[in-house]
Amino acid sequence: MSDSLAAARRRVAACLTAACAVFLLALSGCANDNVRANLAVLQQKQQLIGSVRAGLLLAVDQEKNALLSPSQAEARQFLDSARDGMAAVKRNMGQLT
Repeated sequence: MSDSLAAARRRVAACLTAACAVFLLALSGCANDNVRANLAVLQQKQQLIGSVRAGLLLAVDQEKNALLSPSQAEARQFLDSARDGMAAVKRNMGQLT
């Protein structure tokens, strides 16, 4: 159980680090005259970061539910849900870069 939780925490930390890096790159792009366009991009990226955070939390919760589920069938359903959530997170992370 602790290995899965540690892996989930590492994924969350990696995603948050990537989100911070994207934010800093976008912020550095605000030096030119096109500030409104840059702010619009920042707002879109902020929404994606929110989706990534929510997706990560949902995936971690589903993994926890899989570990605590009484039957293997329920555990598989929770793990499938966690995998789907992580796939959505990966898609959102791809849009951030």
